[in-house]
Amino acid sequence: AATKIIFQGSGNQVIRIDNAIPARMSVSDAVATRAGSTVRAIAADGNLLVVGTDQSLEFFTLTPFGYYLKSREIVIDGGVGILALQGPLLVHGQRLNGEERLCIRDLETADFAIRGSVVLPSAPAALQLVGNLAYIACKDAGVAQVVDFTARDLPITLGYVNPRDDFSAQIAPVVDLYVDGTTMFLACGSGGVQIFDIANLSHPAFLQYGQVAGEARAVRAANGFIYVGTSLGEIAVLPYQGLSLSAVVPAYGSTAALESAVTLRFNGILQTPVNASLFSLRDSSNVLVPGSLIHSIDGNSSLLTFRP
Repeated sequence: AATKIIFQGSGNQVIRIDNAIPARMSVSDAVATRAGSTVRAIAADGNLLVVGTDQSLEFFTLTPFGYYLKSREIVIDGGVGILALQGPLLVHGQRLNGEERLCIRDLETADFAIRGSVVLPSAPAALQLVGNLAYIACKDAGVAQVVDFTARDLPITLGYVNPRDDFSAQIAPVVDLYVDGTTMFLACGSGGVQIFDIANLSHPAFLQYGQVAGEARAVRAANGFIYVGTSLGEIAVLPYQGLSLSAVVPAYGSTAALESAVTLRFNGILQTPVNASLFSLRDSSNVLVPGSLIHSIDGNSSLLTFRP
């Protein structure tokens, strides 16, 4: 979306919506990509609209009459799933020479040629640009990749962030990401939301974890809160920069044996005495499990252990 304008993809159409007055949004224009294609990604900057489809990259220019006209189309085998504009550069993912790659195109050249590219471990699911850094969510590989494209002809990978797999019964994918300064927020499906300090990409430091109903599919953060789009069609709001969970045993979604204890580890010390009425354990049928709650301290962390 651009200022006061929303671009929405549907089938092979991109609809431009006037959002100047949110209570009275209206469709102001629509463009069509190549017949039979499906829109996957949209980016707009100034008078340029770029659309990635499952077949191509397509470029539209805003005319003096206030509507877009297609100015160029580049057929791409396998299509384009992510893209972003930064000045005269287009950064996008595509399959190139049999590999998934992040590509840098120079839109000031006559043919919009690829100036450089870097290999990705799997097809990208999300992309964020901050300056000359690209942050890529590689869902199936279960990593976030950080690429420096300062040298347009030779972008380099600075490092990877691997989410923890011990928060769910499955290997955590990286479905979406959001970076604010040196803090990276990852939406990890059934692995919840995981937060890392990436000031040192050689050793990303795990900071915080949060679980949502369903799976975490999208993530953004602002003003001390994390906003998570879930597989249930909801937006969950979680506090950030406060006391939070750093471990759950057994992992969320895994089956615990009868009479087994459940332990929560916090990233700080809880105020004592702990109010046991704030915590409960329920079985797969949402029936309350009777038991006792034990608070212990391990280093700089509080442990809450529920014993049936």
